[in-house]
Amino acid sequence: MKTKKQTKQCTGCGIEVQDKNPTELGYIKDFEQEVCLRCYEIKHHNNIISYEIDNKKFAKILGNIDFQKEDIIFYVLDFYDINSTRNEYVEKLIKDYYLVIVINKFDIINKNVSLNRVSKHIKNIFKNSELKILDCLFISGTKNYGLDYVYNWIEKGLNNFYFIGSSNVGKSTLLNKLIKHYSNDNSDSEIVISPYESTTLNLIKINLNNNIIYDTPGIINENNIFHFAKNVKQIDLLKYFEFKKNLKPINYSLSSNQAIFYEKLVIFKFLSGKTNNFTFYVNRNIKLHRTNIRNIDNYLNNSNLTLKSNEKFVSHNINLISGANVMIELSGLGWISVQANSNLKIQLMLPEGYKYSVAERWI
Repeated sequence: MKTKKQTKQCTGCGIEVQDKNPTELGYIKDFEQEVCLRCYEIKHHNNIISYEIDNKKFAKILGNIDFQKEDIIFYVLDFYDINSTRNEYVEKLIKDYYLVIVINKFDIINKNVSLNRVSKHIKNIFKNSELKILDCLFISGTKNYGLDYVYNWIEKGLNNFYFIGSSNVGKSTLLNKLIKHYSNDNSDSEIVISPYESTTLNLIKINLNNNIIYDTPGIINENNIFHFAKNVKQIDLLKYFEFKKNLKPINYSLSSNQAIFYEKLVIFKFLSGKTNNFTFYVNRNIKLHRTNIRNIDNYLNNSNLTLKSNEKFVSHNINLISGANVMIELSGLGWISVQANSNLKIQLMLPEGYKYSVAERWI
């Protein structure tokens, strides 16, 4: 006789609990516990654990939410990777609701960078969007920069607030800092409250000084280079793609037929044009290597970071006319800044399906 599978819901967020995988939503160590690990951490330690879900699961979450006209969504994006951390599928689902765009990790750029130029760049990104954007905030969850701007919206207390964003945009860090810096320790209210009755939503409802905000799981960002990479030394991959320090610009004066390697993940080829300066903004853990194009095969055999075995390179050509002043943005890797002093022909060797973009220079 088969034993009936034991089922139980978390009393904190309503999700069905499981004891098999600590990295999945609903994890508990044993079925005597009332709340899942995620709810336990936020309730007892004011710590939010980040989880990933795909677009379809996230759509199901949104479909179960009874949005009110005055509710506001905080759409959290990664300053280092704005285009990639945007999610067109999700944006179609939320276009009828009011949004506050939150650009996190703004601290990774040199303080001398003009906020006006960056703001103009953000406006250009969203100029053709159907989103109902109320405001755009530049913050740093780790450095506590700009948190007041976020809390100023929340403390108005007229709305429910929903935080959404791709995985690794720093949404959980931001929420943890808001709870730490603004929560009233004398309040008798619980930080974690069960969501809607008789529903199973992957939401955490947070009462922040009698203002209601909701945390949602991070949405898998399939465009990020992290999902294409592997490490031949079996060292934690994440350290190569976390950005905890200011980006250090690396300048190269390149002649035609020279190449720059981002380990073995991306190849930047300068095919033709006069000798030109290129500035690479990249995570300090990613090693850049300069070589002649004819030496490419030799270097590919001597790199720690490489593509997964089922990934292959696809070439993309970029032609710049003399005087062009642009940024080439590589998802999860950074930017390449170039002002063309002649007609330039550039080729990017990228994993198939990997996202890049070219924009007017804003640094």
